[in-house]
Amino acid sequence: MKKHLLNSGGSWYTYLSKPVMQLLCIDPQKSKLLFTVKGDVLYIREVFDHEIQKLQNPLIKKLTRKGSGYSIYISFYVLEIMNINPEVDMVEISVEDKTLIIKKAV
Repeated sequence: MKKHLLNSGGSWYTYLSKPVMQLLCIDPQKSKLLFTVKGDVLYIREVFDHEIQKLQNPLIKKLTRKGSGYSIYISFYVLEIMNINPEVDMVEISVEDKTLIIKKAV
């Protein structure tokens, strides 16, 4: 699905619908999410405490309550690495193997 990111201060965010969270098998109140950028693509997946200790300098976030749902905040610096200008570009969001994939829409 293609979406515009929404602005909140110095960060940008997107809402996650309940069906997407179910596909990811995450609990929006408890899950910790690992952000990994490879090339121009952001991969977001649930990470568990025993995994965190093995990772070096991980970028780990939780979902943020926003209105009646939850959202994922992405810093401008991460978007810059992905070559995304959130004021102009849309992002394409997909789910594969319990991983949320965000990339610049073409």
